[in-house]
Amino acid sequence: MWLFRFLCCVAVLWMPLLPARGQDCFSINTALSQVIYTSGQEVALPVGGSKLLMPCTQRVRNFTFRISFAPGGERYFEDSTQFVGILNYGSSTFVLQYNESQNIFRLASDQQLGEGAYTLTLSSIMCTPHGSLCNNCFVQYSFFVEYVNDPNLSVEIEPEPAPAVLTCLPGSKVLLKGTALPHSGFQAQWARLVGGQFVNIPGATATNYTATISGTYLYTINGPAGCKATNLISVKPPERPVIQVAEPQQKMNSCAQPITGITVDDSSAPNNLLFNWAASQGGIILGGGSNTLSPVIGTPGVYTLVVRRIDNGCADTAAVNVVAGDIPVVQVTIESTSGTDVLDCKNTFLTLRANASLSVGSSAYSFQWSNGATSEEISITQPSIYAVTVTALDNSCLGYADRAIFQNIQPPVATLTSSRDTVCAGESVVLSVTSPEPATFHWPDGTLGNLFTVTPSLDGLNKYAVTVTANANGCSAVFERIIGRLAYPPLTCLPTELTLYHGSRGSLNCTTTPTAQLFWSATSTNVSNIPPTGFGPVQGLFFELSSVRAPGRVVFVVFARQGTCNSAPAQVTVQVLPPNTNEGLYIPEVITPDGDGLGDIWEIVLPPDAAAPSAYELLVYNRLGALVWQNTLATPFAADRYPDGVYFYVLNTPEGVAIRGAVSILRRR
Repeated sequence: MWLFRFLCCVAVLWMPLLPARGQDCFSINTALSQVIYTSGQEVALPVGGSKLLMPCTQRVRNFTFRISFAPGGERYFEDSTQFVGILNYGSSTFVLQYNESQNIFRLASDQQLGEGAYTLTLSSIMCTPHGSLCNNCFVQYSFFVEYVNDPNLSVEIEPEPAPAVLTCLPGSKVLLKGTALPHSGFQAQWARLVGGQFVNIPGATATNYTATISGTYLYTINGPAGCKATNLISVKPPERPVIQVAEPQQKMNSCAQPITGITVDDSSAPNNLLFNWAASQGGIILGGGSNTLSPVIGTPGVYTLVVRRIDNGCADTAAVNVVAGDIPVVQVTIESTSGTDVLDCKNTFLTLRANASLSVGSSAYSFQWSNGATSEEISITQPSIYAVTVTALDNSCLGYADRAIFQNIQPPVATLTSSRDTVCAGESVVLSVTSPEPATFHWPDGTLGNLFTVTPSLDGLNKYAVTVTANANGCSAVFERIIGRLAYPPLTCLPTELTLYHGSRGSLNCTTTPTAQLFWSATSTNVSNIPPTGFGPVQGLFFELSSVRAPGRVVFVVFARQGTCNSAPAQVTVQVLPPNTNEGLYIPEVITPDGDGLGDIWEIVLPPDAAAPSAYELLVYNRLGALVWQNTLATPFAADRYPDGVYFYVLNTPEGVAIRGAVSILRRR
């Protein structure tokens, strides 16, 4: 009994305050949830399905989504359930981070999100808790962000340097730095005022623009929802000094007097101007006083002043023409006694003479040349402008003159060609040289002219040169040409005589270098099917007699060719014997002395190892038994002297053997 009461009491003490059945266990507290802009501003999350009007200069950086639990229901999620938050924006999906202690969701990292539809889904992993009367597993919440104009949008332009003024120095520029774009949804554009309207500058779409010409520039940024801001800035042109000349033409009434009436208008700081005078047309500035507004001059002439600002390099120029007044003028000219003002390879030095005179009267003079010489004439070897100051000794008045001396030592241009670049020994090549300017051509042996024939004397490279001398300035240049002489290839054919039998194959033993090729021609007598020409080794030719009644012969002429060069020819003779040759000795039975080249002579073939033909004695008898011929085989039997018919012979060998037989002389009609 007491136990039951105790348990009841315990149960009453721990009984929770449960949510109503069917109520959401958790939800999004929009009142405590916030949207955070890139500026850091926090605004309330809009009611589900409604719009958040966001200034066009802002982007969504992050969120604070707070969870609210049903009364008494939070305890069921503290230990047993985890939440998952998913935010969908456009094609992007973000997994939110959950802070359990604060019951809030946030983006894992800051973003740059713009306008559009957002959908938040919060899910409970354990749905629903055991014993809970609430029944939702997830909450889905949608809202829309839309850009609107930002009345506070503005841009500024900061010039560098400031103020925005160009200079006359090389590369002068002004960097115009516009306000940075609020975010990537904005675009920048620079324009320049041209003809009363602003014209966009192609490619000038960055926030900074470098101006190199003066004018009015417009900086514009454009963003979403029609957001736009502009600003103007003027880039001023360089500030220049202005020279004022009271008397552009002044008279010279003494041998030394200052130029007067020169002033300069300039708005820069003191000591910011440089003055530089230059004299021409006979003028002389005395005492080195060119850096002043009133230099002292010694002769009539044209005097030019350049005033330059130190700070920006801008300058102005003016000239004063000083003419002769009431004093005698020292008139000076410089004469080139060499007859030319050009130093070249023919005129390696020139002589200059100063000629001086007074406009009124006469005087002796002293001379001071720009190269330090003090004589009336100078000899020069270098191009330059040579000036002379002449002083009239009677009145100390000055005169001035200068003369430019030039130099032309440019070597001539020519082209050396050859009819061939490679030749064989003993062959010649014609060299030809041409030049676009009149010139003389000197060959090594003293020959003049544009053509020269050479015969290379050495195998390999042979160098030939021609010296070309320009007629105008006498300068020369050497041009070379390389001619290669190819070596004759070696050729060896051993043996030079071969004896073969009818129907056998034979080869010639002819050799040359690996880089050369063999060529041959063949002349056949009573031998069939031998090609008249060929190339490469002669190997395995089939030697067949046209008529086996007589021996045959093939004479080969062989040469080696390397490139275009042929070796000296070699001759190899192949003797072809009929099949009935007895131990190498062959005596034909018919002689046909009719001049057709076949069987015209009685060609008795001896064995290869036989004695010399002069060791054999031949006796010939007619059919009546009269001796008609007696001689050695070294002298061929003159069958053309005898009539047709049958003749008998005795051939005595060196060994004392007498070989007897008959031979017929038969002329073909």
